[in-house]
Amino acid sequence: MLLPAAALAELERRWRRRRGQWLLGEGSWPELIALNEPSQSLVESEDGFRKFGHWLKAWQPVEGVTIRNVTWSRLGPQALPTHWRLSDASAVAAALGQTVRWQRALAALERFQRAWPDAGDLHVRLANAHFDMLGDAPEGELERVIGVLRWLEMNPSSGLYPRQIPVSGIDSKWLTGRARILGDALAVLRPGSGGSRFAERAGLRELPDRVRMRVPDAALAAHLGGLDDLAVPIEQLARLEIPVRRVLIVENLQTGLACEGLPGTLVLMAKGYAVQYSSRVPWLASLPVFYWGDIDTHGLAILDRLRAHLPHVVSVLMDEQALLSCPPDRVGVEDVVHQAATLPRLTADEAAFYVQLRSGRYGASIRLEQERIDWNYAIARLRAELAD
Repeated sequence: MLLPAAALAELERRWRRRRGQWLLGEGSWPELIALNEPSQSLVESEDGFRKFGHWLKAWQPVEGVTIRNVTWSRLGPQALPTHWRLSDASAVAAALGQTVRWQRALAALERFQRAWPDAGDLHVRLANAHFDMLGDAPEGELERVIGVLRWLEMNPSSGLYPRQIPVSGIDSKWLTGRARILGDALAVLRPGSGGSRFAERAGLRELPDRVRMRVPDAALAAHLGGLDDLAVPIEQLARLEIPVRRVLIVENLQTGLACEGLPGTLVLMAKGYAVQYSSRVPWLASLPVFYWGDIDTHGLAILDRLRAHLPHVVSVLMDEQALLSCPPDRVGVEDVVHQAATLPRLTADEAAFYVQLRSGRYGASIRLEQERIDWNYAIARLRAELAD
């Protein structure tokens, strides 16, 4: 015996699955939800009869309930609710308290259909993937989306930054918030427009991907006008021409900034898992490169990922010796241990250390952040391992 609350929950699930089709005028009606009418034998017990009475009373005020009249041999005539019958999508929306959103979504889709009358695939994409935007867009939002989409359609390779798009009422934050619907629409209107990222698909210019760079050698910094701490676009880093002898990549920003007394060394900082930028800097392949990350499973996973681009990278201060150099109260806990059982690009010693970290040999899910290692110990090891 399905009660109204459970029937509403089922109707909500169907609404979420089918509302896109219903916006497009598809679907078969009426929508029926079976109410699981009981048998006479189920009702005859004291508890069953009580539940039966509650079930009948619950469905009495609900509109659209189909009734089947039966006569049970022992309990006599009964009027049994068999189905909840919803005549159309508007009735479903009303039952779920979604009437306003449904009407707004219908009107919004019709606006797109008028703007692109022959783009049936666009209408399908919007109805099925973007109902929330269609139903919830604030006043004027729809016109902004259509205006930007028309401009992007007419200017497929503008090379502009988002804030330069000449459509009233938008800015870069607005565009970021609407990138998904705009990108999906462009994929339909301009198939093969290229790239998985919205900016590529829209032909817009992306903000430069930067890396923080420290030059802990005054002689090297002199080639940069004395500048020793810079945030550099990757493309410009790739063109850098100074006599670097080695590169140290560190995870923690303050660790990199604190590095001193490393002749001929360039320090790159704080990119986390986004180490693939290294593949866009060709000269890194011809230099000794060292990586110092946190002592935890994710630190070693980043090292593994970095070696996919720079196979010759050497790890520093990411071993048992560094871990045991610290008092236990400096060791923290990883929120989530990396799931891979093995990491294929680690050396034999690194791989064994990774397994030990995952197995809890040094404690459950331990994590030693590099900035918690005593600095005098760390800088001494760095200078020794990076020495010519």
